[in-house]
Amino acid sequence: MKCTPVIALVFLLFSMACTKEKLSPDELKKYIADPGNGLLKEVTINNYKITVYYRPVDLLTEQRLRTMDKPTMDSVAEIKKRYRGIIHFMLSMEYNNQDILNRFSSDKVLFGEMLNRLSFNMGNYVNLVTSNKDTLPVTESIYPRMYGSTHSTAMLFAFDATKINNASSVDFNLKEFGIPVGNNTFRFAMEDLNNTPEMKFNLNHHSNEN
Repeated sequence: MKCTPVIALVFLLFSMACTKEKLSPDELKKYIADPGNGLLKEVTINNYKITVYYRPVDLLTEQRLRTMDKPTMDSVAEIKKRYRGIIHFMLSMEYNNQDILNRFSSDKVLFGEMLNRLSFNMGNYVNLVTSNKDTLPVTESIYPRMYGSTHSTAMLFAFDATKINNASSVDFNLKEFGIPVGNNTFRFAMEDLNNTPEMKFNLNHHSNEN
């Protein structure tokens, strides 16, 4: 079959359409923050705003690269390897546009209890349940306390992604843990998670920062 210029052009356009464009870190964050892309879920109850969103490996890798003097693409590959088989979600909570800990600032006992819960025990209140009814406990949770410098309480949760198997969705379950919002479930379609665009790494930018 002879390849005419028209056929070649059609093939080129088809190939370009099938190739996802890689996004900058800011572009990827905006993509995730758009509820229409299915990677962010949100609910407001009793003036408490709770947001759960997907945290892709590329953004976690970007964060690690910022701590390195002269990162290379080998650095990117090595960091990504560490995250292989792990899926991450962020949980952000605020009360009237403030860190939820501020709600307990007038009571030292309650403040201490909530701080301890956020720092060490949130794994008891969070899990993932797949559409196949498999329950995934938290393998790691990170609470970087910001001492009121931000308007929300943010936490990173890690789960064993190898146990998701062929599930069509996962439910991020948050049990009542001391604020009056009850139990909440946030459902994410695996198609949306798997279709998250990749990020382009600007290593020169990191080198110039250090």
